[in-house]
Amino acid sequence: MSKRRREFAEILDQTTPNTSLPYHPLSFLIPKQYAVPLAVPYDANIPSDTITFSQNDYNDETNKTIPVSLLSSDIWKGEDPDLKFVKFKKPFIQNRATADSDKSESPVAQMLNNTLTENITPVTKKDYFKSNLKVNKSGPITQPIDDEHLLDEINKLIGADVLEEPDATNSFSRVISREMEQEQKPEFIYDSAVTQSVLISHLIDEFQQTISSLCEGNVGTETENDTLNMWDTYTTIFADELQIVRPEILASLKSKLSELVTTNSHVQIEQTVFSKLLDICMNSVKEALSLDWEFVYESEDFSNTNEYQRFAEVVMNCTSIIILLYSNNLVEKLTRHESGFSLVVDFLCIYAALLKSLYLRETFTELPDFFISTLKHFISTISTLSDNITKLPLDESSVTRLEYISFDIIFTDILSTRERLNLNLVLEEMRSNFAHLIIAIYSSYNDQRVFIFNEIIENFGTLNPLKSKAKNYRLDCGISVQLISYLIVSLIQSHNDYGKDFDYSQYEFLTLNHPTKAKKLELQEINDNFWNSVWRQTDSMMKAIDLFITSFLKKLLASYSPSLRKIVENLMADLFFMLELPEFPSCGIILNSMLSNLLNICSNTDITLTSAHTLFFEIIGSIGSKILALKGSSDVSILDVRIDSSSLEILIEDLLTILSYFKFSSATRFHNHSVFNFESLLFLGKLKKIETHINTLLAQKKESLLQKQLESNKMVLRSVESALMKLMELVSQNKSQVDIEILSDTQIREIYKNLLLSQELMDRYNDVLTFILSSLNHPKAKSRSLATKNLTLLIDREPGLIQDAKLRYMIKHRLMESYASVTDAVLDLLFKVLESKPQYIEEYSDIVSQKMSDPSIAVKKKTAALIKYMFSNTRSVNVKVRLSQALLNQLDDEEDRITDLSCYILCELLFVDIGHLVVDNNVTDPVTIQNKAYEVIYVLCGIFLQGSATWILFERFFNEKVIYPSDFNESFRLELKSSLGLLIECMLELITNSYEQENVKEKITSESIMGVMSTFVKCDERLISQDQLITIQPYIINDYKGGSICFYALEILNLALNHSKTLNKSFVKSCKESLMKRLTKFNSKELDRAIQCLWKLFLLDDDTTSVSKACISSLRMLLKYIGDLQRFSNNTSTDSIVPRLLYLIGDFGRYCNFERDRQLFLSSKLGLLEKEPISVFLLKYLLKFCDTSISKPLRKIAIKNTLNVCISHPKLFFSVPVSKLIDSTFKKKDLEITNIVIGSLLTFLENEEIQMIKKNGLDTKRSGSIKLDVAVFHGYTLSYVNDGLCSTLVQKYMGNILHICLEPENAMNSIKFLGMVIKFGFCNPKLCFPTVVSLESAKSNHIRHIALELHRFLFEKFETLIESTYSESIKLTARYVSNVYRLDELTNCSNFLKMFFRVVKERKSKQRIDKFIQAILRALKLVNIYKFQKMTREELIITQTQIMFLCININEMEFTTQHEILSVIDCIEKIILTEESVFSDQFHLLLDLFEDDDNDERLRHSAMAKSLVSLHCLSKCLMENYSISSELILKYQESEDKKEFWTHVPQPDNKKFFVGEIKTLLTENAANQLTLLYKKLQEFAKG
Repeated sequence: MSKRRREFAEILDQTTPNTSLPYHPLSFLIPKQYAVPLAVPYDANIPSDTITFSQNDYNDETNKTIPVSLLSSDIWKGEDPDLKFVKFKKPFIQNRATADSDKSESPVAQMLNNTLTENITPVTKKDYFKSNLKVNKSGPITQPIDDEHLLDEINKLIGADVLEEPDATNSFSRVISREMEQEQKPEFIYDSAVTQSVLISHLIDEFQQTISSLCEGNVGTETENDTLNMWDTYTTIFADELQIVRPEILASLKSKLSELVTTNSHVQIEQTVFSKLLDICMNSVKEALSLDWEFVYESEDFSNTNEYQRFAEVVMNCTSIIILLYSNNLVEKLTRHESGFSLVVDFLCIYAALLKSLYLRETFTELPDFFISTLKHFISTISTLSDNITKLPLDESSVTRLEYISFDIIFTDILSTRERLNLNLVLEEMRSNFAHLIIAIYSSYNDQRVFIFNEIIENFGTLNPLKSKAKNYRLDCGISVQLISYLIVSLIQSHNDYGKDFDYSQYEFLTLNHPTKAKKLELQEINDNFWNSVWRQTDSMMKAIDLFITSFLKKLLASYSPSLRKIVENLMADLFFMLELPEFPSCGIILNSMLSNLLNICSNTDITLTSAHTLFFEIIGSIGSKILALKGSSDVSILDVRIDSSSLEILIEDLLTILSYFKFSSATRFHNHSVFNFESLLFLGKLKKIETHINTLLAQKKESLLQKQLESNKMVLRSVESALMKLMELVSQNKSQVDIEILSDTQIREIYKNLLLSQELMDRYNDVLTFILSSLNHPKAKSRSLATKNLTLLIDREPGLIQDAKLRYMIKHRLMESYASVTDAVLDLLFKVLESKPQYIEEYSDIVSQKMSDPSIAVKKKTAALIKYMFSNTRSVNVKVRLSQALLNQLDDEEDRITDLSCYILCELLFVDIGHLVVDNNVTDPVTIQNKAYEVIYVLCGIFLQGSATWILFERFFNEKVIYPSDFNESFRLELKSSLGLLIECMLELITNSYEQENVKEKITSESIMGVMSTFVKCDERLISQDQLITIQPYIINDYKGGSICFYALEILNLALNHSKTLNKSFVKSCKESLMKRLTKFNSKELDRAIQCLWKLFLLDDDTTSVSKACISSLRMLLKYIGDLQRFSNNTSTDSIVPRLLYLIGDFGRYCNFERDRQLFLSSKLGLLEKEPISVFLLKYLLKFCDTSISKPLRKIAIKNTLNVCISHPKLFFSVPVSKLIDSTFKKKDLEITNIVIGSLLTFLENEEIQMIKKNGLDTKRSGSIKLDVAVFHGYTLSYVNDGLCSTLVQKYMGNILHICLEPENAMNSIKFLGMVIKFGFCNPKLCFPTVVSLESAKSNHIRHIALELHRFLFEKFETLIESTYSESIKLTARYVSNVYRLDELTNCSNFLKMFFRVVKERKSKQRIDKFIQAILRALKLVNIYKFQKMTREELIITQTQIMFLCININEMEFTTQHEILSVIDCIEKIILTEESVFSDQFHLLLDLFEDDDNDERLRHSAMAKSLVSLHCLSKCLMENYSISSELILKYQESEDKKEFWTHVPQPDNKKFFVGEIKTLLTENAANQLTLLYKKLQEFAKG
């Protein structure tokens, strides 16, 4: 004590008034007797005559007053320094006025009292704090009397062993709290000469005297020794005035009776005394039963509440006394009250029901004062009942009633509003006491156990699913759990009653010395009795657990609901937490049994998965995850037959420590005999089984065992036998052999964890993992999804699992799932895997990239997030390129959300992150910024090297999402600008370094870097400055063979020259000279850029003579070959110089304006007329090679360059030679040459768009522009001549181009041309719309994307105009699909109508939606046997494809109302009903015709059968997907206005149309195909 006080004294200097209280336990603040009033959580007035120095002087009248001088002198030195930091709770004892007593204190005593209290600060309401000290459950006592002091002294003399409750082992977690109660009472010093017998004798006298006084009828009178009246008079609550014993007197009698029973002193009192006491108490209970308590508490008149309060306290004390009398057999010889205890049960049940009804009254936000005290008395009474229930004469009816009322209170939830939360404090105390009552009944009445568990399960759904409201039971460790969780665990731990009559000393003596047969038999009998009790309790415990788990799981399967799921999750969370607490060793057994049952249920492949099974899967995974979390890296062995001797000895040492701690610890929390008995029971059973197994093994297989095995088994056997002896000895010990007081709570937890790890549950992880892996291959998708989620939990706990190659392969295999739920779960799993093991990113990058094309939006979103994580956590450039490519492919995704998400992630990974570093340059190291920029450049180069298709996607992304200012990039535009500038600088630095190194590998890198940079500059010319342009001069002026680096350099120069007008003269000169020398060496792409650069460079000096001379030279050279055309037209194509000359002249004519050098051309004598435009002059040369007599390769080049000249001079498109050339090209339907023509027309429109943007801005429309109209009205029409030319060209060739758009190949230019035409408004929307709709079913994602955007544009602008073309559009689409897709490929375009329907629904118009659905239904009505008979073979194939195509797409449509679905189903049913009967009637008649091999008839009826089967499948799928019943369809058909069917329907998850046998029937053509189809139709007809 002194040591700890010194430690707290040292802490005192470092504490403050707010922090010091935890360092000053109340027990350390009572060093002297004068501080006694501070020792209790309430104020106590102690009469001066009770504080004496010697009991011998107690009766001495001279010592009635105590001089101040006799007190210790240090009382005047001031208060203890520790006390100034302590605030005390509100007084629990009512400090009544002294008017009730005739005695008055002497002046000296008053002076002493004033001296003690003058420096004490008054306690206010703000100073209250919650104390951990427990008060006497008998309730508040108005004033202490001398009898209580006497009881305290008896407690001290008797000691803890005598005060221990006789049935403590049957009440789990009910610790012996008398020591704490003693600390709360005032201490009184008696002379040590006073013996126990004197005190007990005095107690007996007082007890008998009080009862005698009550029975003599001294009502209302007082004696000299009485300090209070013994009777209360009740005038209002009863019909007649009635006197009843005061509650204080009964409380005193109850305390005295309890002490008499504890000390076994009641035997000295005659039975008549107890009989009188029983009569008094019974009379009060009977009076209580005569009152209408419910009326009392429902009344709003509280004028009589004081009488009711005091009478309730009387009854509570009386019931407690009756319980003590009956439980201790003090009334067993009485006959008058043999059945009287049922009255007590009646009152308790009535009052408990009353309390519940009062709690449920919404009018109370806080309990009335008169109610609180009686409630606390009632709680104390229930506690007394549960402590003594084993010895009470309860019949089955009374027990059942107590159980019902207990469960009624336990499952009461009154927290309906936040204002009523404070009511929960007392309610929880009452509920916990009723829970202990259930535990006591369960322990005492074996026949009630099944009923108790059934009631718990039945009431399980009434628990509060909210975790914050449900977890209101506070464990001793300070953590809150559900009361029901504590109750279940406690019930299981009640199975601990074994070895009651076992005497270890006798057992040990007989074990060591049993020479006689009688002693051997005696030893055998003791041993058998002991182990029989162990096995009996173990078996009953396992049966109870099986009963609970089985009933629990059946309840979940039968009554699953979302709220019940929450309740179960709360229960599992409690069990997982309590599993680690030493006080709850049964949790491991409960979880092990639950796991076994769940594995048996979920391993059954024949079960129909429900939501409850989903929960079962999750519980299995969470248990496995908890096992992994507990095991960690520990190497504790499981306590079974496989354990070795050394591990067993370590385990037993920990076990003995824990058991000793539970049995002998002074810590109230751990001093629990129930836990001790249960824990020892478990290990006794386990050790005995090991001993039996080894003995059997040694007896049966001793000869077959190796010597090493034999010795090992013998060592284990010796260790087991030693452990059993130690355990059996510990059961009977009264003193610990282990120094347990030095152990902290943390050490106890660690020791217990070792014991926990030795349980069977810890060995079940492999079972969980095996189950999950097998479930990954389960035939049902839901099971696979759940197994994946569980595996995610396990890997989150133990990342090392992913090192298993089989498991990694399983994850890859599951990623290829077609079910979105499974894929979604696998992606979650993969995220956990890669988060813990980034080295596997490269292994999974391919398959993750593929999931971006998954049809599920949720899967795409999760994949995009995973790609972002993988990109940020790998250094592999190839992986980053692969992941970036997967995101780029989503530019043409049908979902705008996915496109925006992919683009945002790309922007962030490639540009924004670097932009942040540049903006925060002061924070980030420049070297780090540069390294990051290099990494991005390498990724961009990797994307560039993936090919033109990928790079075109990147260019679109870069132009639309990065360069073009929009809402998309508004938030990070500054970062984009900063990052692009840095990337250009770093790319130029890399290019310069690689040129100086002259390494082949570096050259390849330079080419890709130059290509990336050219794209950047192409999208924004101002990204490169004049100084930076000079850096790439070596790549402009030098030759490079076998690469495109020169082309990219020329591209950059050409674009830079558009805004750079003042370049370095030496740079310009060297570029002009180099380009002029190499004109004949460039390929066609390089020549196109070189001509543009030359013309712009020479324009800087305003002298283009050199370029004109070069053109003239080219014409001279070509003229030679023109002369030879008439004689040797077939040989001209063999000379390679002609194509080069054609390209030169075509590029000169397109990019150069030679009119300024007209004199040079006239003087060249090449045939230029005086007024002839030079462009026409050049065109004449090119047209010579466009004749059909010229070889096709050369003619293609000539046509291309001819049209190139026309692009810059659009009027030439309408010249006679060019017009004839274009017309003849379209007539011949040569797609190669036609594609060249359309490409030229497209280039002309694109150039016009660029020019118009420069004139009128981005937001100005072409022909509809206000600026355009105003300009025209003011006579400025020359600037808009090209608009008219464009319109004329479109009107002339649009029909041909629309036809080419639907060609399977070489249609890209035509589609782009169609897009430009629609954008400019040069064509009637009704003419274009069917083609646009057809292209929405194309194989190419890019084409579908373009078509869908055009569809939206037309729908927004011309909705009323195009809706009349729906039917025509669907027919054209069906024809297009039949040309592009095979039958087994139709599912690849299943989103056609889905996306079409989304566009229509954007208007949110019921009329528009209805028109669209009716157009689809009209297309389905082609299914008619008579219409089929009029069709040609080709039309039949197209119609068959159309019906199957429509059925597949209708199934994927996102219907929003019942009306939409029912209208489709109704139409389908009518078609089937009409056509199927006709088809069936004709089928048998047509069989003879088929024998004659009439292929047309066979095809006709086969197409009809396939159409009908498709309609059957569609009807069935729609009904299943949207839960449409036959009755609902009939109701819809009978309804007239259909208004009741405009209710919204939820969207289904999976929409599978046909698979397996049906897919084979519809997509293949076997010899007996028609017969098989007819049989399938019959199956559908039968239902």
